[in-house]
Amino acid sequence: MAEESLRVLLMHNRYRRRGGEDAVFELEAELLARNGVEVETFETENPASQAEIARIALSASSSRRSSRRVGEICSRFRPHVAHTHNSWLKLTSSVHRACRDSGATTVQTLHNFRLICANALLLRQGRVCEDCVGKPPWRGTLSGCYRESRGASALVEAATLYQRASGVWRRDVDAFITLSESSQERFLRAGLPAERLFVKPNSVADPGEAARPPSRSLRFVYVGRLSEEKGVDVLIRAWRMLRKPQGATLTLVGDGPLRDQLQRETDADVAFTGALPHDETLDVIARARCLVLPTRCLENSPVALLEAMIRGRAVIASDLGAAAELVGPAGLLFPPEIASELTRKLAQVANDDSVADRLGLAARLRCRERHGPEANLASLLSIYRSALKRGRRPLPGRLRDSNALASIA
Repeated sequence: MAEESLRVLLMHNRYRRRGGEDAVFELEAELLARNGVEVETFETENPASQAEIARIALSASSSRRSSRRVGEICSRFRPHVAHTHNSWLKLTSSVHRACRDSGATTVQTLHNFRLICANALLLRQGRVCEDCVGKPPWRGTLSGCYRESRGASALVEAATLYQRASGVWRRDVDAFITLSESSQERFLRAGLPAERLFVKPNSVADPGEAARPPSRSLRFVYVGRLSEEKGVDVLIRAWRMLRKPQGATLTLVGDGPLRDQLQRETDADVAFTGALPHDETLDVIARARCLVLPTRCLENSPVALLEAMIRGRAVIASDLGAAAELVGPAGLLFPPEIASELTRKLAQVANDDSVADRLGLAARLRCRERHGPEANLASLLSIYRSALKRGRRPLPGRLRDSNALASIA
């Protein structure tokens, strides 16, 4: 008799502008399907108009339409595991109850800090803020942390309070996936149950060995939003102080509120591309000497950093949260906001080809080992197995044997 295949329902609310969470959702869906898992996906997308966003936010604690649709899928597909990625705004936490009522085990990836912070970033006025971690979230309303609006923040925090009071996170979710140990620690302080919190960093596809080593390029790259919390202004100051070799350039991929100001303050050796399609962004990274992540905020698991590492590029990042965890000893870290220290790290990579190549090789090896598809799949299936056992549900197929997990790749 043939073994029963694992069936997984993946759910995700897409962002209006494609980002890292969307890429992770797609990658994990493809990875599971390629390795013998039966996968069904259910996706929603947030509206474009502010009026529609406000209307949905009023009922953001529960969506009858989404829970009804998910219930219908569960009745037909009969998933063993129902795994939600982003649920804000349209999916809402109500989908967990619909899945559990169907007999599925439920898993939630915590891509951001939405459960404990109005703006989901643990950020206020461009700096890390943890005032609401483990406390009632009214402080975010007073500060207008969501879209700089007290009214909108009140709606978001009312939904957060409803979810806490209703016990949805303790009752209806069997496992939470955090993207870093830094994030896990904050969710623990916020009160999520420790026995259901698992760390599984994001992963990226491996494009193979790079055609050219980092030393063949003099281009430094930043990828992300051009805003205060990302520390791009610190990077510009550090770049201006750098005694760089002839031909060295800095390319900023992305857009944001600081773009006009930064362009006025930079010289010809700094290029602004604006937002680029994903494949063009990857091409810029692949042709770089080094990727720089000068963030002031607690990045959960910056995909651009992993994309650079897997392509064998040198990386420099703020010594902060998950960014520091991802880079580890394979790159260079500097104290956040200290431009002079960033200048020193830039100089090490800019003026020594052997340093650039050594860091690029170390970054690729670290990323393949910790963030490659095989590591991601093994970790994901192990979490599913733990969640199924916790819910006292039968383990399908090779999930019955924990030793067999390593052979699925």
